[in-house]
Amino acid sequence: MDIPFTAKSIKEHIRPARGEAPIVCGFIGHPNKKVIFHPTRTSLGFDISMGGVRHKETIGSSPNMPLPVFDKLFREKMLEIETGQVLRGQNLTLNELIDNHVLPEMKGRNRDIKGFKRRLKRIRNAFGKRKASSLTHYELNLFLNKLADECKGSTVNRYHSVLSRIFSTAIRLNICRDNPCKNILRRPEPPARQRVLSDAEIHHFIEKALRLDSFQSLSLLVALFAGWRIGNVISITRDMIDAEFTVITFPETKNGNSYSVQLNGPTRQMMQKCAERSWNQFLFPSAIKDGHHIAYPRETYQIIRAYVAEKTGIDKHWTIHDLRRTHSSRQLKLTGDIRLVQQTLFHSSTAVTERYCYHEDTRLAEASEATVQSLLGDHSKSFLQQGDSNAA
Repeated sequence: MDIPFTAKSIKEHIRPARGEAPIVCGFIGHPNKKVIFHPTRTSLGFDISMGGVRHKETIGSSPNMPLPVFDKLFREKMLEIETGQVLRGQNLTLNELIDNHVLPEMKGRNRDIKGFKRRLKRIRNAFGKRKASSLTHYELNLFLNKLADECKGSTVNRYHSVLSRIFSTAIRLNICRDNPCKNILRRPEPPARQRVLSDAEIHHFIEKALRLDSFQSLSLLVALFAGWRIGNVISITRDMIDAEFTVITFPETKNGNSYSVQLNGPTRQMMQKCAERSWNQFLFPSAIKDGHHIAYPRETYQIIRAYVAEKTGIDKHWTIHDLRRTHSSRQLKLTGDIRLVQQTLFHSSTAVTERYCYHEDTRLAEASEATVQSLLGDHSKSFLQQGDSNAA
């Protein structure tokens, strides 16, 4: 039923009783404009189908919004729809956006998304049932601020990156106009770890690992000898290695790419020993879960770490991942080739590699000495003589 487009006709129209369905009317001459009569309020909006898509929205309420203002806003909305500027998928919840668009696209690019999925749990709990288009900069900033009370800055920044990726997808799909994460400040992160094992620590590490001679201890040796992530090591299967045990192919690494690597002698020796003992497809089989590989070897690592500290007297903490850092730093020292180290670590860029390895202090001192001697040139002898006279 259509009624005149006047404030009087709206005011005098009958209303439904409490518990009854709202009464929806169009306006004479303007059937797409709608007035919805509720028991205690009156809404103004529109309902139109265009290009096979139905657009239905409430703009305001009467008498709070004058009809001329409603008419102006209605015309602006119609222009958006007609020119194709209306956002599609506005009613998509954040969970629907993640499940139907974000995750399938990431999987399609062969990315390692375990960490991404793990962080999604918190985000889903906080915003999963909300419309993606309704989330604001303020709400997301508040979420990250609360997270910062219990997590490190680097962890908060990873949640920030997950949210930013989600809303970048929403923008590309024309669900949102702007990324609400855009102006949220990233948290300061601690400097990159520079803990590498000394020669003495490496000696006793290898000694204890060989003495234990378990799948767990041998996996730690492979992590040191090859520089691989322990997660990559313990999940190695027989079909990843060629028949001669000379080349291994990782079908997927953390950056989403596959890599083929020629095995060095000690790594090959450890892997052959494990292959001879293994009873399933994994080189490091689990004795607890049939058909699975061993879990993260924390207990064995702690035993070896305690032994190394006892033998060397060095109590400075180190982690399993520091084995990878030790390998890469030593390789950089021996070769001076950051790109070669990048390939060893399966990094997407040398910028990432630089956070994992560094030149040892002795090499920095040597480089500094060589630099200053080059600067001195012909003055080098006079400086030496001056130093000798001062000493005298």
